[in-house]
Amino acid sequence: MKKYWWQILFLAIITTLLIRQGHLIDDTPLPIKVLPLSSFTKTYGASGAKTFIAIWFMALFSVMSLVFILAGKWMHGSKIAKGLAFSLSWGMVYLMGVVEWYPVFGKTSLVADIRLGMVDVLGIIVLGILSGQFFASDGQKGKVEVKNTSLILLLVAAFYTIGRYIEYSVLGIQSGYIERPLETLIWTLATGLSFGALYVLTGMHRGEKSLVKKIALFGLTNAAPIWIIFNVFYPTIFEGTYWDFLLGRAVVDVIFVLLGVYCSERLIHRKAYAR
Repeated sequence: MKKYWWQILFLAIITTLLIRQGHLIDDTPLPIKVLPLSSFTKTYGASGAKTFIAIWFMALFSVMSLVFILAGKWMHGSKIAKGLAFSLSWGMVYLMGVVEWYPVFGKTSLVADIRLGMVDVLGIIVLGILSGQFFASDGQKGKVEVKNTSLILLLVAAFYTIGRYIEYSVLGIQSGYIERPLETLIWTLATGLSFGALYVLTGMHRGEKSLVKKIALFGLTNAAPIWIIFNVFYPTIFEGTYWDFLLGRAVVDVIFVLLGVYCSERLIHRKAYAR
C-alpha cells in the first residue's frame, strides 16, 4: 500500500476539487436553512463546516481508493470495467444515503437531495475510472448466473429492510417510518438492493475457500469502512448523535447486509451441490 500513497492522495484531491466545482456549477448547496445545525457548525460557522467537509471528502475518497485496491484483485473485467463497477455500485449506495434525508426528516426536497447526491456520485465515478487506471490490472472475464445474482439482491434487500425496521422500532434511530411509511419502505428496499449490487460487483468473486471469511472480509475491508465514514457527515454538520448514525445506522446496516449475503450464498451453494 505504501507505494500507492501519493496516487491515493492525488486522486482524493482531484475528486474533492471536482465535486466542489460541480456543486458551484449546479448550485446545489447543503440544506443548512432547512435542517437544524449541529453544535460544531454553530460554533465554528461556515468556515469550520467547509474545512470539515473538505477533510471528510479527502478521507472518504482515500479510503475508497484503498478499498478498490483490495477489491480490484478479485473483480472481473478490464481496468475501466473494474473502476466503473466499483464506483457505480458505491455511487448508488452513496446516493441512497443522501436521499435518506427526505424520508427521515420530510423537510428537504427529494429532487434537491437527488441533485446534491448526483454531483458527488459523478465525482465518485471519475475516482473509480482513475483508480482503475492507477491501481487495477486487466482480469479474466467472468460470468455471474442471473438467478444467483437475483437471489443475492433479493435476500440482501430483505435482510437490510428487516434490520432497518429493527433499528427504527427497537434502537429508536431517527426515522420517518411512521410519518412517511411508503417513502421509508421504498428507500429501505432500494438501499438494500444497492448493497446487494455492491457485493455482487465488488465482493462476490473474492478468492476465499471459507464463505464466512469471504463475507467477513467484504464487510471489514469494503462495506464497513466507507459506510462508517459516510455516516460521520450528518451528525457533524447537522443536529444528530454519532450513536444514531455510526452504531444505529452504519454498523447495524452492515451486519444485516452480511447476514443477507451469507444466507443467499449458502442457498446458492446448496443448489450447486444438489445438481
